[in-house]
Amino acid sequence: MFWAIVINNKVFRLVILKINVGKANKQVVMAPAIPERWLDYTPIGRQIEGTRFIAFKVPLKQHLNKSMLRHQRLDINTLFERIPKLGIIIDLTNTNRYYNPHHICKDGIDYKKICTPGHITPSYCLVKEFRDCVKAFLFKNSANDKLIGVHCTHGVNRTGYFICSYMISELAIEPAEAIQRFVAARGHEIERSNYLNALNRLKQSNLTRKIIYTGNNQNKLNTVCNFKCTRGNGHYLKINIAYLF
Repeated sequence: MFWAIVINNKVFRLVILKINVGKANKQVVMAPAIPERWLDYTPIGRQIEGTRFIAFKVPLKQHLNKSMLRHQRLDINTLFERIPKLGIIIDLTNTNRYYNPHHICKDGIDYKKICTPGHITPSYCLVKEFRDCVKAFLFKNSANDKLIGVHCTHGVNRTGYFICSYMISELAIEPAEAIQRFVAARGHEIERSNYLNALNRLKQSNLTRKIIYTGNNQNKLNTVCNFKCTRGNGHYLKINIAYLF
């Protein structure tokens, strides 16, 4: 059972559950199924200059989109229609409630889940997991121009942080330039000051960061981005990391 409510011309769907407690029935109103401020952001940005990245807000289930204005809608089918060259979706939300990733895999698109809490600066382990996945995808798709889709809830803050971090560390783009390119393509500013501060300090870490790989790198790259992601068969011979936040 659910109720639809309208706040400032925006439609929200409230899920109402009945819970039996002894002889009494209690109704519990859950959080809105449409994320807070989700309607305030454009669904999809443009491809980011000099990269294969494209950012968008989290797609929602189809029945939720029916209650929205057309320009506000975004579900998986709409996403595929609007980004025909999409090759992978990297999901940074910290929940599994928004859509079923098995529908993505059935359409031949790779999917990678990196559960990332909001507001706090992402840890190095999460950032490295993102970088490894991107490198694996680019290695696997070096002969084509498929795009790397990245989203969090709004496709702005966590998404911007991970993409800009990659651009700074792996593409040798200055922090201010990386941030500017992301904002220009997404159409929204990165709002979290701690994210911006961390990105502006990230350049320092590149001067002392050195990773040397051994083992079968091809197997490692091919396994990183599977739906059930594993670390692969490669091994680290030496890791000397200085990562500053």
